[in-house]
Formats: sequence, C-alpha cells, structure tokens
Amino acid sequence: MKSILFIAIFLIIASTLNAQTTVYKGTSTYSSDALCTIKNGVVYKGTSTYSSDALCTVKDGTIYKGTSTYSSDALGNLKNGRVCKGTSTYSSDALFTIKGNLSLAELAAVWIVTQ
Repeated sequence: MKSILFIAIFLIIASTLNAQTTVYKGTSTYSSDALCTIKNGVVYKGTSTYSSDALCTVKDGTIYKGTSTYSSDALGNLKNGRVCKGTSTYSSDALFTIKGNLSLAELAAVWIVTQ
C-alpha cells in the first residue's frame, strides 16, 4: 500500500514538473492562435517546444534570452512586484509593477504580452 501511495505521489509531482501551459490570443484555444507555450520555465513560439523556437527562459524571477540563464542575457527580472530591465533593481529601470503573486508561466506570459 505504501509503495502505491509513493508511486502516485511521484507521478503527480513528475507531471507537475513537466507541466505545459499555452497562452492564446483573445478567447481562442485554437493552436493557430497560440502566442506561446511555456514548459519547464522556457517560453516557446506558438505551440512549439523546440529549443530553436525558445523566446526566453524564466528562472528564479529572471527572464533570459532564448534558453540561456547567463546574467549577461537577462532581459528583465521580477523583484518586490517590480519588473526591471536586465538585472537592475532600480525603480528608474522598472518596466511595470505587478500586484499579487505570479507563477513562472504567468510571468512569462506577461513578459511576452507586454513586449
């Protein structure tokens, strides 16, 4: 019984880690209207999950170019509800402010929509 419970918990966690989110235009859910797909912190064009189609990667509140996670490739970062350019945390570099909590997928979608 314990092993079945362990396997069930493992499968739930594994499926969550591999979760995929797709963001669509307007109220559509047609694949042709997909703006981006987010999987494992990487944002891809449309419904693609190919690394060559990676728009950006979101890791630890920072948004990077393509699949990179180097600080020199930082496009923006989220800290204290403020999204700033690159690795900056200065209020003068704030692109926008977010009230409330966002998941990685939500942050990626907001970034794509506002750019």
